[in-house]
Amino acid sequence: MGNQSRILQSARTLFNEKGTHSVTTNHIAQHASISPGNLYYHFKNKEAIIRALFQELQGHWDEIYRLPAEPTFADINTMLVRNYQMLWEYRFFYRETLSLLQQDPELEQHYRQVRARGQQDFHALCDMLIEKGLMHSLPPERITMLAEACWMITDFWPTHLELSGRTLSQDTIEQGIGLMWMVLEPHLKGQP
Repeated sequence: MGNQSRILQSARTLFNEKGTHSVTTNHIAQHASISPGNLYYHFKNKEAIIRALFQELQGHWDEIYRLPAEPTFADINTMLVRNYQMLWEYRFFYRETLSLLQQDPELEQHYRQVRARGQQDFHALCDMLIEKGLMHSLPPERITMLAEACWMITDFWPTHLELSGRTLSQDTIEQGIGLMWMVLEPHLKGQP
């Protein structure tokens, strides 16, 4: 593993454990067993590291949301499970989204582009499910509302758990997936 990968892995670990506000680039360098100078060779500052981690997360999303040509409910469930696994692996981002975006206009712009593309992708997914006979036909504005509901559940699930005195774990991940199915199920044909 190269230094850049070690830096990102160390940053993600520390951010998940302690939050981004409590972690400095020196902490990251120490955790990655490299010098601060070596870290700065790869990343200008902590914000650049956070942006790179978001880019990594986006790459995972792109892979996760690629469904087979003939999707089944099992494929959709696998997609949801993998999405929630990413939620766990990058939980610092979900916990701190608003704060991170307020502090970094470049990250905010990229995030908003990803969200807009996510809306388009959700519409395309629903259109495909309707075409394959797995989902009832819905007008575009209803699909947009359904996308918003699903996105809100995913984005705010970790925060909701922490505010409720619970933590993100395999059990609570499965509960989050269950909530997603509750929102989707009335619009599906057959049982997931």
